[in-house]
Amino acid sequence: MTNTYFNYINLIDYINIRRAVDTMIGFLAKRISLLAIILAVVVFVVRGWDFLITAGIISGAVFAIYRIILNNKNLLSMCELGRRRTPLFFIASQLACFVLLLISILIDIRLFAGMTAGFLLMPAVICLNGITEKIGLTRNGWGEKGEIDG
Repeated sequence: MTNTYFNYINLIDYINIRRAVDTMIGFLAKRISLLAIILAVVVFVVRGWDFLITAGIISGAVFAIYRIILNNKNLLSMCELGRRRTPLFFIASQLACFVLLLISILIDIRLFAGMTAGFLLMPAVICLNGITEKIGLTRNGWGEKGEIDG
């Protein structure tokens, strides 16, 4: 009886965590996309139409969003009952980042600069959200205690 009760509680916690993670992924994906578009417009205004930088920014942002989705799915699957997974997926994700940056630097330095900027949009979005939360410009409550409590 108690074992079933605890499995039920774990299932409810898992569903709430999954819902919060899906909300976080949507939040980050929207903000990263918006920042990538703004950065591409700034590059267009400052440097004219530089296809390699713009392509690097957009592909880096798309890969960053894809990494967020895959890493969160992997972390959630590590939390599921009775499943054992290793953190090798995260290491493989970092290796894929390194390989993409290496290929981009071999093609052109401008593509490398754009891909690096695209990859770094995710930490930039998180930092900007933290700053705007702290000074009171936004009140989305992302990252506060009790967010997962449903």
